[in-house]
Amino acid sequence: NYATSSAAIQADILMLTASLQHDVIDLQRNALIYKDSASHSAVKKINKLYTRLQITLTKLKQTQFLSDHSENLNSIETHLKDYKINFDTVVENRTRLESLVNRHTDSTPKQLHNEITKISLTNTQKNAIQNQLDSAQTHSLSYLLNSNQKHIITFKKSISNIKLIIKEQSIN
Repeated sequence: NYATSSAAIQADILMLTASLQHDVIDLQRNALIYKDSASHSAVKKINKLYTRLQITLTKLKQTQFLSDHSENLNSIETHLKDYKINFDTVVENRTRLESLVNRHTDSTPKQLHNEITKISLTNTQKNAIQNQLDSAQTHSLSYLLNSNQKHIITFKKSISNIKLIIKEQSIN
């Protein structure tokens, strides 16, 4: 009877460790999907997998046969928690970036265009300012997406050109 019980426990351990391995691989796959596509369904799937992994680890930790491996199981649990914290940070940062980009591309250009039309400038000057603003916006957005300093330099140059046009008009 002990042998049967022992075999059943070992089979259960084997099933739990296989499930743990499968879920970790699925977790990593969904993290890559999120990285490439910002898929909200990947985030939901990761949260479900994380919960399932925690349950599996708890079951493994409660198994008498694995008491000698509690340190390893605790280490896996710690790594899993760290992974989840890091992933949540990535999601939060990506959400903030998306919000910033949307706000940057939706309202700012319209507001600036409305302000330009109110200024007493020639059409040529207004068009030049609008072109410089479009350039500045493109480069600021590019900087948000890839953090390349050349975009900041070009952005500042466009803003300086706008200031120069307005300054020349105010002198005249």
